[in-house]
This record gives sequence, C-alpha cells and structure tokens, in this order.
Amino acid sequence: AWYYAHMDEMLDKKTESRYLEMCAKRAQHIPLQHITGSQEFMGLEFLVNEHVLIPRQDTEVLVEEALEIMKQEIFRSKGCLQLLDMCTGSGCILLSVMHYAEQEGIFIEGTGVDFSEQALMVAQKNEKHLRSTKKDEKGKVNWILSDLFENVSETYDMILSNPPYIRTAEIEKLQDEVKLHDPFSALDGKEDGLYFYRKIVTDAKQFLKTGGILAFEIGYDQGKEVSDLMNMQEMLQETDFYQLEELKRRIKEVVDALPPIYREAFVMHRFKNKSYKEIAEFLQISPKTVDYRIQQALKQLRITLKDYLPQIMLLFPKNILS
Repeated sequence: AWYYAHMDEMLDKKTESRYLEMCAKRAQHIPLQHITGSQEFMGLEFLVNEHVLIPRQDTEVLVEEALEIMKQEIFRSKGCLQLLDMCTGSGCILLSVMHYAEQEGIFIEGTGVDFSEQALMVAQKNEKHLRSTKKDEKGKVNWILSDLFENVSETYDMILSNPPYIRTAEIEKLQDEVKLHDPFSALDGKEDGLYFYRKIVTDAKQFLKTGGILAFEIGYDQGKEVSDLMNMQEMLQETDFYQLEELKRRIKEVVDALPPIYREAFVMHRFKNKSYKEIAEFLQISPKTVDYRIQQALKQLRITLKDYLPQIMLLFPKNILS
C-alpha cells in the first residue's frame, strides 16, 4: 500500500531488491505471514514462522467466547483464573485471552502446552513481545513441552484448544500456502479429523476444576461429532451430586416463574422434546407463535440465569439455554 501511495518516489536499490525478493517468494505460494514474519490476531501482532500454524480470524471466535464466559460472576469471584491452552502453537489464543481479560479486571495464570519445542519457542517470543512489561504474578505464563496432557499436572478453570482437525485425506486439497507451509502436525486430525478431540475430551476431566469449562475450535462440519464426544453425561461422574441438584432446583424456580404462555411452550419443547408442530397442534396456535414464545422464554431465562451459564453448559448433556 505504501508503494501505491508514493508512486512518484524512487526506491533505493536495497529497498527495491528486498521488495522484488518478497514478490518472488509470494509467487512461490509462500504465505505473506512467513515473508513478513508476523500476523495480526485479535488486534495484536504475533510473530510466526514455519513451525506454527498461522493464526486465523476464525479462531478469534474461540477467544471472544472464552472472554464472555470469564465475565460471569462465577469466574470473576475466583480472583485469579487458571487457564490452559492445549496445542498452543504461537500462543495466540492464550496470550490474547490474557491480554483482554486483564482489561476487564480479570487476572489469569496461563499455561500453554505443545509437543513442538520449536512452536513453544515462538510462543515464548510472543509472550516477551506482548507482555514484556507484565510483572504481576497474577499474569504469569507457563509453557509446557508435552504430548497433550502427558506432562500436565495442575487443574484449570478453563481449557481451550484449537487442535489439528483436518482429515488426513483432505490436506492434499488445501491451498499450497496451507498444505506446503503450515506444519503438517498442526493440520492433521488423522483419518476422521477427530483424533485429538477424542484424546482431549477423554483426559480433560481430570484436569478441570469443578465447574470448569472445556472449549474447542472445530471444523465447519464437525459440530455433531464433537458434541457427541463432549456428551456431558461423562462429566456428571466427576461432579458433586448436591451441586447438580441445587442447579436443577434453581432452573426449575426460574422456569416456574415464567409467564404461563411462554413456560408451557418452553417446557414442552426443551424438557419433553416435542416438536414445534406437535406443540402448535396441542396448543392450537401456529408454529411461528410457538417459536416466538420459546424465544421469549429463552431471553428471560438467559437474563435471570446469567451467572449460572457456565455451570449449565458443563452439567447438562444438552444446554437447555442454547
């Protein structure tokens, strides 16, 4: 862009040579981020090279969702949160969450895990680049060289992960910039793309504190499969029975307090698994009206139960407020 804005200016030989060299590299499908050595993510500049996955805008959604959950009182009240970023790569998820959480007065002790020593070296450089002025122990960052949870020993309030999830057979179909220059190990989710989700979901329970959250980035077509893997019935075995019963009691109180016309449609749909058509026929109203009443019920429930959302997400196989 600078060149187009200054087209009447002459380049010195060194700058011209560098520019032409960069153009030649780009013509070979080398990613621009590898040429410049950096990539913007969540408004922050991250150093990148061939040893880490280039941060992508899609992953910002995971960061934003994690930050929203952390604003809930159940997390704010903990003082300093323990956060684990599994398959950390450049550290962009962990460092971005910590950066913006601190602006909200939420302090985190963060841990980034990767099996690649070279990737952790990049992550450490990004920590130094982005957090060089941080001296508070509450903002401490730990880096662990580990094959998933193998060398992890602590428990965490939240575990985030953007693991390799592309099916092996699909990698060859990707753009050259991706398949030839992103680390293969950061892309390959094995035959069905779910290998790392299975491993992480299976092991994460013992590394989550009570009421903790496990959140992933997933492929566009992997929602059902990963949801099935994260079936929260598996988590109930690790959850205090009385905590679950108290949460059920609180939800029932709030549902019972809904206006009757909203409550009836909501209960039939969410707790009795009735379809909109079945509810419409029973109540003798249109499916559109059924949808309106359910959405109004959900709106009121989310407002009233906002401080309980992380627990509801963790303890219920199907999030009734989704």
